[in-house]
Amino acid sequence: MRQIKLTVTALLVFSPFAANAMPILQSFTNPSVFFSQDQSLGYAFSSDSSATVTALGFWDSAQDGFAANHQVGLWNAAGTLLGLANLSAGTGDTLIGDFRYASLGSAVSLVAGATYFIAGTTLNDDWVFQASNITMAGGLNYLGSYFFAPSGIAGGIARFPNAVAADREYMTVNALLGGVIRQVPEPGTLALLGLGLAGMGLASRRKKI
Repeated sequence: MRQIKLTVTALLVFSPFAANAMPILQSFTNPSVFFSQDQSLGYAFSSDSSATVTALGFWDSAQDGFAANHQVGLWNAAGTLLGLANLSAGTGDTLIGDFRYASLGSAVSLVAGATYFIAGTTLNDDWVFQASNITMAGGLNYLGSYFFAPSGIAGGIARFPNAVAADREYMTVNALLGGVIRQVPEPGTLALLGLGLAGMGLASRRKKI
């Protein structure tokens, strides 16, 4: 019985995210893809009911990791920063769909009917321009794309996107409602875990013999 408990614990520890985590941006199609440029851009949205944001994410175009670090921020309509996530270059952050996510230090509660802005830095990685067929999660409303102005240069820092970008559809950032994401282990760690579990099973068989 003890071995079963250890195995279940290991699976829970290495689970990439807990149940009920839901991306606010579900899908989009036919995006133009731009590379690099030092900008802070994203979009505005609202929720029809109260909700809790637990993590923020950035689009990983080829699902092979980032070339640079990225910041993704969440603001209210007054431009007050509510949450900030720091994603690292490489594949260390949790990949869910086409986005990699980092947990917020403290979850952010969304008020029903209020407008929020999400934006991220685009340094050295692909970003989405003029996406179509945008689908948000049920009860979430896409309110158009925005970017940091007047210069548009963000200095590698996620800045409040204060300028509307009509027909731009910058669907490069995302957020998770509910759930808790966990660090995805490196392949070497998974291999060690597998060897450990196999060894436990072999030891158990020897004891029974």
